[in-house]
Amino acid sequence: MSDGQVMTAKLYQDIDNPSVRETFSRLRDTVGSDVAFFVCCAFLDVPYSPKISAADWGDYLAQLKTRWAREFKDGATDIREAVKRGMGDKERWIATWGPTYSEADYRQLDEIFATLSRRSGDTMDPQQELTLRYCAKLALLRDKCIVQEDKESVDRAKNYDAMFQKNLEAENLRGREAKNQTERLDGIVDSLKRRFGYGKELTQAQAIEVVAKWYASHHYNMTVDAADHMLLSILNATRTNSDLPTFSTLPEDASLAPYEREFEPEGSAVWGKENSVIDYLGLARKPREEEPII
Repeated sequence: MSDGQVMTAKLYQDIDNPSVRETFSRLRDTVGSDVAFFVCCAFLDVPYSPKISAADWGDYLAQLKTRWAREFKDGATDIREAVKRGMGDKERWIATWGPTYSEADYRQLDEIFATLSRRSGDTMDPQQELTLRYCAKLALLRDKCIVQEDKESVDRAKNYDAMFQKNLEAENLRGREAKNQTERLDGIVDSLKRRFGYGKELTQAQAIEVVAKWYASHHYNMTVDAADHMLLSILNATRTNSDLPTFSTLPEDASLAPYEREFEPEGSAVWGKENSVIDYLGLARKPREEEPII
């Protein structure tokens, strides 16, 4: 068995087993499919794609494997890295750095970025990566100017170096702020654990359960129809101010319907009170799918 096959076997052992499927099912029943897929992907380091419409966790993984068959088979779980693994060097360089560099420049950019990012390890976030790649470009320009040795080029090198140092210092400051933010998040997590009755150390399944219960604790004192009408009104006001045509109904991808369980259900007291307002405004509720007859 090749290294890639061993990695694939381990990958699927970690992300697709009866325990994970049971956890996903409980989460789906608590907060709905959309949030369940997103949270499970986040916890299990699996690429999340909202374009995949799946019946359950196993179906999602099967569709993901088909969609990224060439790249996903070797164990890549970050979707950006998965895409890059399917590229040749030139394609990857252009996707990462842009099309305006020579092969020697690309290699130097890779080396500079590797040096700058070494201390970040696996904790680098997208903003930090963007800043460090910009710093790598500045360092390349600085080094090119230095070798010219004439006064004008040396002056430009000094300017590039000043910009390099400024951005790097700003990133270091942001890194310290991010550490403080992490400490605040740790405090929030501790509070959630106490609220839902979990001990100091959480298993992965318990962590997912905490997130599920936290999402389930969100509730809005209105129906999803009322929320959709409010959102449509705000959206149309923005479009009117921009001299754009308004929508007669809320676009499907903007609807709050997938999060309906966070709102008041049909037939509740709130639902009854809303009916008179909806009738007065000449609005209508979305038709509900009929329950299947068994």
